[in-house]
Amino acid sequence: MKCLKIFENTILLTFLCTIVSAQKSLDSIEDFAYEAIKWIVEGVAELTGQPVNRSDVTFYLKTSKDDNSTNHFIDPENPTQMALAKGKIYFFIHGWTQSRESTPWYSPLTETLLKRYSDAFIVQVDWSRPAGENYPFASFTTERIGIIIGDFIFKVVKDYRIPFTNVIIIGHSLGAHVSSWTCKRFYELSGLKLPRLIALDPAGPLFLTRPKDRRLNANDAQYVTVVHTDITIFGYPTDIGTLDFYPNSGMNQPGCKLDWTNSTSLTKDLFCSHTRAFEFFLHAVRNPQFFMAKRCPSYEDFKNEKCDNIEVSLGDLETTQRGDFFLDTDAQPPYFHTSEQNATRAN
Repeated sequence: MKCLKIFENTILLTFLCTIVSAQKSLDSIEDFAYEAIKWIVEGVAELTGQPVNRSDVTFYLKTSKDDNSTNHFIDPENPTQMALAKGKIYFFIHGWTQSRESTPWYSPLTETLLKRYSDAFIVQVDWSRPAGENYPFASFTTERIGIIIGDFIFKVVKDYRIPFTNVIIIGHSLGAHVSSWTCKRFYELSGLKLPRLIALDPAGPLFLTRPKDRRLNANDAQYVTVVHTDITIFGYPTDIGTLDFYPNSGMNQPGCKLDWTNSTSLTKDLFCSHTRAFEFFLHAVRNPQFFMAKRCPSYEDFKNEKCDNIEVSLGDLETTQRGDFFLDTDAQPPYFHTSEQNATRAN
């Protein structure tokens, strides 16, 4: 106990000294708060033997030539498989508590994209060990994880002369902020912005007060598309991309109801709106014509038909539109309205 007390006092003293010196060097309180908390989290990680290193991030390649059971591990030091890439390269980055195996959107989105683009490469990223830690720790490791992925992408582009314009990053929740750091790192190394980052309900908790350059933001890539589905609890509540989709106003998604009396389903219910982001995106990529969104100043204006004439699909992977876009969905898969489903079956 005495040693623990000495340790706590040492941390406090160092922390206070850091405050004094930081006020002269940091541009804002937000900058300081981020750096201070990050320093504490990293210090605890060192003491507990859980610092993040490169072995915590693994890469697996999927192509149209594979069957469902094929898993190609990519050696980040010698990623020779990537030299064969001719088309788009999609990097998938999961969120908190998940892994490559447990992330529900990895497999179906992989299958969907490879059916559409037979020459595409899908790189499924696994950072499950840090992602499985407590949320504050996991949230502050997003920077380190993103740097590792950014280094990998830069190596692939540089060593194998892969066009950087072919690289697309897709991340959900904490994975959206990892994606942000991935793009930042690639820009730091190359001076080039990756063409597209797709952020599926980027995490809000512990990111709301971060400086803009230390979280997902519209400057991370040439185009940053964001799908907001849980702005009141787990998602980021305001515009954060070049294009921001707000299905069903971005909260309280249809079909997501909290039953406080059922402890078995409560956790799943809590995350229901948060997970709708990747479910909507998956079905929108499959049926883009049924997920058309309208550019509007607000959801209220959308409901009152006070929008301009600009429309874009939530599943459009090439759009250059900017602004806030709104749409409504159904409560059940495939999430577009029944009349549209019947029309699809009729065709």
